[in-house]
Amino acid sequence: MALRRWLRTPVPIVAWQGTDLAPLPVTAAECAEAVRYVDGGRATAGPVAIADLLRTASRPRDLGWRVAGRVLGSRAVLPIAWPVYRWVARNRHRFPGGSVSCELPRAARP
Repeated sequence: MALRRWLRTPVPIVAWQGTDLAPLPVTAAECAEAVRYVDGGRATAGPVAIADLLRTASRPRDLGWRVAGRVLGSRAVLPIAWPVYRWVARNRHRFPGGSVSCELPRAARP
């Protein structure tokens, strides 16, 4: 995943399709709907999950990622972030740099 190139975090970033979801508080249907961030027994989705992940950036030079996570996860930004997240998710197959795990099935493409 391209995100690993820019963000250093102690949190493993994995495609849900290759992950054993049984011990996690998420289902395959939830994962197919939106990206998930799992921390122990707590799971978040969509832009909230992305914000949670960005706040875990671990290098001193990653301060910008941590700040971006705080802003993205704020009550002021989330009402805007959700529609943007859904648009990007629907159109992710059109963006450069995606992987096979990011590709939508043809039937699901707009």
